[in-house]
Amino acid sequence: MTLIKLAFILCGLALVGAAWWSATMNARAADWPDTRGTIVRSEHRQAPDGDNDSVRIEFDYEVVGQTHRGSKVSYAGLPAQSADKAALVARYPAGLAVRVYYDPADPGRAVLEREPSRAWIAAALMGVALVAIALFTNFLN
Repeated sequence: MTLIKLAFILCGLALVGAAWWSATMNARAADWPDTRGTIVRSEHRQAPDGDNDSVRIEFDYEVVGQTHRGSKVSYAGLPAQSADKAALVARYPAGLAVRVYYDPADPGRAVLEREPSRAWIAAALMGVALVAIALFTNFLN
């Protein structure tokens, strides 16, 4: 087996694993209780090349008298497009009171959004396609 085929297989399996994890965590979060929180940081950093922009949203919340800080908006992942990232930051400005959904088994784990997403399906299909290309075609020989 060539290194390229092995790389395709490993990348494909990693995508399938990430998709499974995202779908599982999103399903778990659907049953988590909520508490009140506050956005403490909300930024969209755009790289000079425009390709590597990032979003950072942090929120504080309290569970049973203990304060926690979270930074995960959703297990569905962040938007890919820069305009969508800017809209996400605009939706969660610093100082905004928000509803935070937390894991009762681990209150330090929380999200702001827990709506079901089908984004994991695309990642899983891409992973399966990479593995299939590596195993069943002569494309990478």
